Amino acid sequence: MSWETAGSIGEVIGAIVLIVTIVYMALQTRHAKQATIDQNILARAKSVQDQMLVIAENEELRMALIRNYGVVDFYEQLALEQGVTIEEASQVDWANAYWFWVHWGQWASTHSAKELRELENIIGAFYGVGGMRNTWNSSPWGKPILDPEFVSFVENVLSKHVEPNS
Repeated sequence: MSWETAGSIGEVIGAIVLIVTIVYMALQTRHAKQATIDQNILARAKSVQDQMLVIAENEELRMALIRNYGVVDFYEQLALEQGVTIEEASQVDWANAYWFWVHWGQWASTHSAKELRELENIIGAFYGVGGMRNTWNSSPWGKPILDPEFVSFVENVLSKHVEPNS
């Protein structure tokens, strides 16, 4: 084999290696971009979760927000229906809403089929019980403030599950 032939073969191999490297780098960049998007989604969900939990735990803040947001009538009715105080009804409602954001974060970030099945099981069982179902269906902190696609996902899951004791 001549030096020219060996050089030509080397150039072809080098070109193939370069193409494989570029494809690999493009895939890595795509995965890194998706990981960054997922981190942003989860950080946003975590921020809302933190606020929901603080509000659920702080009665003075919660009651001030309820008055400020103009939802006193909603919580008075909820308390009446549940046979509890307005403070208790609102605390449960805000705590339930916390879980919506936990599950939205899982749903909105990259997920596998296995993770989606797990989320469907959690939502089907957890959102199907009385207080949680009530928060999902009627709370100002449930469906109205969540991603409509997530709401559709949850509604689809709930349509497949029977509420306990119904």
